[in-house]
Amino acid sequence: MKMHLRWTSVAMLALVAMALMLAAGCQQGSEEGTAAVTDGGAGVALAAQPEEAAAEESDDPMDMLGKEAPAFVSETLDGDEMKLEDYLGKQVVLLTLWTPSCPVCQEAVPEIADIAENNKDEEEEGVADFKLLTVYLGGDADAPKDYLEDKEYEFPVALDPEGEIKDMYRLSMTPHSVLVGADGTVQAVYPGWDADSKDMVSDHVTRVRAGEDITDEAMDAPMGGG
Repeated sequence: MKMHLRWTSVAMLALVAMALMLAAGCQQGSEEGTAAVTDGGAGVALAAQPEEAAAEESDDPMDMLGKEAPAFVSETLDGDEMKLEDYLGKQVVLLTLWTPSCPVCQEAVPEIADIAENNKDEEEEGVADFKLLTVYLGGDADAPKDYLEDKEYEFPVALDPEGEIKDMYRLSMTPHSVLVGADGTVQAVYPGWDADSKDMVSDHVTRVRAGEDITDEAMDAPMGGG
């Protein structure tokens, strides 16, 4: 009887923890990622990494702060090619990994689209250009197409059917956004999304576009932005 009660308590604690995680973002299953290049349709080419470096790599996305953003090449929904290298070191990038089936993404994506709309490229001295890039996490390419058409969004969407980009950016919940400075380094990581996220990310984008380094501040930014 005591053993039964003990396991019941453990199970209840686990359910509470899961509920708290889902409040900030949709949980993702953890799969072991590789740095292999995937050939064929909708494949993703990733930069090869030394075995020693891969073995020491942390699973904590916050450990990416201040480091060069991992580059990838992937097919987009439109059949074009998204090459992150084309943007790194040239302009500020907000990279968002998402899926329309995630309820939190349904709340976050319109706000992220607003941030992009408010940061359209402008010729202003001392202000870096800005680009919103997104990655669809799933195998059914029709799902994001229908969503984008319904909402009339036009931001680019790369495909990640095997989860290589997801693993590269150490995603544990969706949406998962990464702010990359004009120097190509990761300035902030936003796992999940909540009511305070839009204002925080908007502020970060403005400051990073002006050349400010926010990595120290971003280290303490709470998950989900709350």
